[in-house]
Amino acid sequence: MLKTTKISDKFETLSENALGYEIPQEGSFESGEIFRAVFENANDGILLADANSRKLLLGNAEICRTLGYSPEEIKKLRVTDIHPAMDLSSTSEYFNLREKNDRDNFPVKHKDGSILYADITFVCLEIDGKSYWAEFLKNISHGIKPEDKSNGNGDRLCKFFDDLPALVCEFIPDSTLTFVNRAFSEYFKATSEKLVGQSFLNFIPQKERDVLKRQYMSLTPQKPISVGTNKAMLNGKTRWLEWRKRAIFDEQGQVLKYQVVGVDITERKLAEEKIHFFATTDSLTGIFNRREFTRILENEMERAQRYGTPLSLIMYDLDSFKWVNDTFGHDVGDNVLRSVTDLVRENIRSVDQAGRWGGDEFLLIMPQSDLSAAMSVAEKLRQAIAGHSFDKIDGITASFGVTMFVSQDDSNSLLKRVDDSLYQAKKNGRNRVEVLIE
Repeated sequence: MLKTTKISDKFETLSENALGYEIPQEGSFESGEIFRAVFENANDGILLADANSRKLLLGNAEICRTLGYSPEEIKKLRVTDIHPAMDLSSTSEYFNLREKNDRDNFPVKHKDGSILYADITFVCLEIDGKSYWAEFLKNISHGIKPEDKSNGNGDRLCKFFDDLPALVCEFIPDSTLTFVNRAFSEYFKATSEKLVGQSFLNFIPQKERDVLKRQYMSLTPQKPISVGTNKAMLNGKTRWLEWRKRAIFDEQGQVLKYQVVGVDITERKLAEEKIHFFATTDSLTGIFNRREFTRILENEMERAQRYGTPLSLIMYDLDSFKWVNDTFGHDVGDNVLRSVTDLVRENIRSVDQAGRWGGDEFLLIMPQSDLSAAMSVAEKLRQAIAGHSFDKIDGITASFGVTMFVSQDDSNSLLKRVDDSLYQAKKNGRNRVEVLIE
C-alpha cells in the first residue's frame, strides 16, 4: 500500500504534468494534505494505474461513487475491468503515450455490470523512475451518447431510435450491450435497464455464436459495415433476424463499439424454406425430385473426382407396377410407392441420397462405396421389398441396376450406364440385381 507521503509526491507530479498547477516548494503544505483534499474532492473522477501491471492503484471519492466501488475494491481491479472495450494491445498504446490523450464517449463499466459513457483524459506519467497512468473522467452519463454531442441532438436521436420498428442496439467488443431501443426491449420482453449490461450473445443460440463473432471480426476501418442473417432465441424458440452491423473504430483502428440494426425475417425464411422444399422434393414420396437429385449427383461426382474416392449409383423400379395401378387404382399404387420409399430409407446410410426419377423409377447415390458394397445394398433392398406385406396387394418385387463412377464420366454417361444395367435386370427375368461397369 502506498504511503501518504508517496501519494503527495505522485500527485504533485500528476498535477504539474496533467493539471498545470504551480506546485509550491516542499514544506509549504503540511504532509501534502491539501493535494489529498484536492484529489478526494475533485468533481471529476480520477484514477491512477501502474503502467506495467495495468493494476489500479488509487481512485478518488468521485470515481468510487461513479463506478460503485469502495477505495479498497478499486485497488483490486485492472484497467480492462473498468474499460471492457480495451484489450491488452490497445491499452499498451495508451500506456506508451507521452502526451495527454482525450477520448470522448468512452465506455466505462460499473460494478453492477452496466455501461456508462465518459469523456476521458489519459495521461502517462514518469515518477521516481516508474511509469503510471492517470485518468480524468468527466461528464459521465447513463446509456448511449450520440457521436456528435456538441449539437444537442442526443435526446432527439434517442427518440428517433425508440420510434423505429427495427431492433437497434449497441455493444462494445466484449459483447456487453450499452444501448437498446424500445423495439429491442419489446422484442426480447425485457426493460432496457435489464438488457443493458448483458451480453449480446445471450440472445444468440450457442451454435450460431462463432459464426456471428467471425462476422464482426471481419469488419475493418475500410469495410466497417456488413449485412448478415443469424438465428436468435425468443422464449425458447428460434427466430431469424437480419442484422446490419457497423463497427466504430478509434484513431488507431481499434474497435470501440458495434452498432446494429435488426429486422425479424422469420416469416420470410419459413416461406423460403417451404418454397425450397417444394422445389426440391417429390410431393408423393418426400424424397428428392429429379432436378435436385441431379444437382446432388453432380456435386458428389465432383467430390469423388477431387478426392479419388469411390462413388456408386443404384437405379431400381417396381416390377409390373402398371398392373397394380390398373387393378387396384392409383391410390393403392401411391401407397405402394410411399411404402417402398420408407423401406429403402430404413436400409441405407444417412450419407446415401435417394431420389425419385419418375413414375416408379428411383435412384440411390452411395458416396464412398465401391461396386461390391453397392451390390450388397441393392440385394438387401431387393429382398426387403420382395418380403414386405403391402396393403391390399399380395406383394411386389423390384429390379435393380448398379454401376460405379469412373473419372471419364459425366452425369449423362453415368446415368445412361445405370439405366442400361436396370434394363439388363428386367430383360433377365426381373426381381434381380445387375451390374454394369465402364
